[in-house]
Amino acid sequence: MQSQDIKYATFLPEEESLRAKPLPTMLQEAVMDSPVEASAAIMIGDTVSDMRAAAAVPCRRILVLTGKVLVDGAVSS
Repeated sequence: MQSQDIKYATFLPEEESLRAKPLPTMLQEAVMDSPVEASAAIMIGDTVSDMRAAAAVPCRRILVLTGKVLVDGAVSS
């Protein structure tokens, strides 16, 4: 299976947006724009907020351990 769509943020992290994680809005848009059911979609992310957004859809999720973020707001050195 190939990717059907790519969604990305068009706002700065400090700006409030209904499309920002952990809200699932952007993922819900991707599911609505795709022939894939939410239960068959996969969210790949590297933060807790990525996983929370995916759980709210709900879709399958894969956490990539980058070492960048341990818990939202806590950045490893």
